[in-house]
Amino acid sequence: MKKDQLLQEKEVYPDDDEAIILSSSDEEKINWLTQNVDPWEDVEQFWYDTYVIRRNLYLKNPEHSVNSYFELFKSLKCQRGKEYLELDFSLLYRGVTVIDVNGWEKIRSVLITKLASTQLKNAVELSYINTLRSGDLSKEKQDFLVFYLLVHLLPTKRKGRKRKQKPGEEENSVIPKLSLPEKRQTFILHVQDEAAIDTELQDLKTRLEKRKQTFQPVVVAVGPFVMQITSYHIAVNDQHYESGNCLETIISCLKIYFSLGCKYPEDTETIWVFLQIILLNMESNYSTVDMQVLLGLLQSRAGIEPGPNRFIVHLSTDCAI
Repeated sequence: MKKDQLLQEKEVYPDDDEAIILSSSDEEKINWLTQNVDPWEDVEQFWYDTYVIRRNLYLKNPEHSVNSYFELFKSLKCQRGKEYLELDFSLLYRGVTVIDVNGWEKIRSVLITKLASTQLKNAVELSYINTLRSGDLSKEKQDFLVFYLLVHLLPTKRKGRKRKQKPGEEENSVIPKLSLPEKRQTFILHVQDEAAIDTELQDLKTRLEKRKQTFQPVVVAVGPFVMQITSYHIAVNDQHYESGNCLETIISCLKIYFSLGCKYPEDTETIWVFLQIILLNMESNYSTVDMQVLLGLLQSRAGIEPGPNRFIVHLSTDCAI
């Protein structure tokens, strides 16, 4: 897989017809950023100062890719790169109100109740739900299991389908139906230990390439078992950032999607859009019946209402880099 094909973009930026004029000062700051990763105070300041220039010269420029963006600005390959990407998000969507702990706890309670009523045949997944509804878990473990099990509440639109037959292929070749773990891996990838992160990510990229899909930002949960997660990372291209707790990681990953303009993976797009709506208060033109039912449930039982600064975000699903 070519690196420049690792990520696909979506246009998520508000309309901006302002002409961009590159001053000598801007040019100096851009050049400095391409050559330095510290001191981080200077990187952060120059990153802030060049936001509009970087966005228009690189992220909105079809001649550049997310991979080339990371190659150009080496600071994105450092742990602090996550902070710089989140800074871009805050500048791009200044009025976004991220959900607070109290709001999330109300949502989590409703989602746990909904999961408890879900009929599953998979014994392992069912055991997770039973453990979740027992009330014996810490809030952090509850958070992770709720996110991990969302695939049961928000199935993908995607189905096995015919594709163009290539020379030498059997007639009526179809893309095989994904297993539940395969669907979930473009949202949360469970890895047993940190030493295996790069290998597991490469395996995921290879599987996606075979399905003619691109690798998009993903949450990596590290721990020997699903019930024993010890750390979280966010993988973007070949870089993975360490993160805090589960909720913080999901929110950070969403912000990175928007700051880079990355398209959601098609196998978990429903989940990502749902979380975008409830965690960032940002609407989308993408919807499914399951999503609308779940959002309606949250509105009636958790009192979740659109905030005063709710953004309407239109996705461009066919925009590739």
